[in-house]
Amino acid sequence: VALDTPDEARLERMCAGAVGAYLLSGRLRRIDGQVLVSLRLGQVGDGVILWSEQLRIEAADLFGAIEEVVERAAGAVMPSIDR
Repeated sequence: VALDTPDEARLERMCAGAVGAYLLSGRLRRIDGQVLVSLRLGQVGDGVILWSEQLRIEAADLFGAIEEVVERAAGAVMPSIDR
């Protein structure tokens, strides 16, 4: 679910019965040929932030950086799932 302004009730309905429900949100800002990516990964039910990070990525490499972002976000979620 990708939302600019999360509707918590809607998210909770969509994630009802899921083992874990997480929301990855972020912002992009272009600075001098680079893109500053600010990301937060939180749990839907209680809003606990599991991971946040700012990355500077060359604008030409933006799509290549998606795999790195997914790996980092998954690494943040795995300890919660393992419990």
